[in-house]
Amino acid sequence: MSIFEQRANILVTTLQALYGNLFLDSMKGLTLGQVETVATGVMTTLSDDQFNRGMAMLNAKAGQGGYCPTIAEFKTWCMAGSWWTADEAWARVCDYTVKNSVKLTTLTKYAFDQVAYQITSGDMKGAQRQFKAVYVDLLSKAQLKGESQQWYEAPKQIAAKLQEQGKSLAEEKTTAQKVGFNSEQQQIMDLTKKLVEQGKTWKDAFDLAQVEVRGIVKKSWGAVA
Repeated sequence: MSIFEQRANILVTTLQALYGNLFLDSMKGLTLGQVETVATGVMTTLSDDQFNRGMAMLNAKAGQGGYCPTIAEFKTWCMAGSWWTADEAWARVCDYTVKNSVKLTTLTKYAFDQVAYQITSGDMKGAQRQFKAVYVDLLSKAQLKGESQQWYEAPKQIAAKLQEQGKSLAEEKTTAQKVGFNSEQQQIMDLTKKLVEQGKTWKDAFDLAQVEVRGIVKKSWGAVA
């Protein structure tokens, strides 16, 4: 017997013990074996923590409401509490925009990225509506797959790369100050910095900045008239 079958058996046995005839009435013509088959399918979508959460809720609610919970309802109990609601996620995003050390979940970060431009432009109400729509859609899909909430972590390689790019940019800036770049060169350096901050690589940012200021790309500062 697989772990999923074992858990299904535990669930069905517990429902029988807690609800008796109410459980039998809730089966609606299904055999006990068929009910366990359905329950086994549900168990394949649940983590250990989620299953334990659902069983704790099942025992806590025993005798309440005058009806036997369905397997579908049991699954919602398993999922409940393991994910932020859209309102909770939005509240964290608001905190994150003030202090980026605030931890976000992967779903929250993805939804936030979709509306960051609206937040930057000051359209908070529009951003909130769009954020919630995106988040709720992602949440429903994740729950159907039986996924667990995960904390977002910035890829270490990307962080290291950005740090290195920032270091290179700072070195170039210092050099520029020492040699006394002309206004055109300084414009290129300033624009390069902005492009790097937007996610461009140093080389791409530098080339784009030259095209923007000069209209062409020159390979070295020494070639500047």
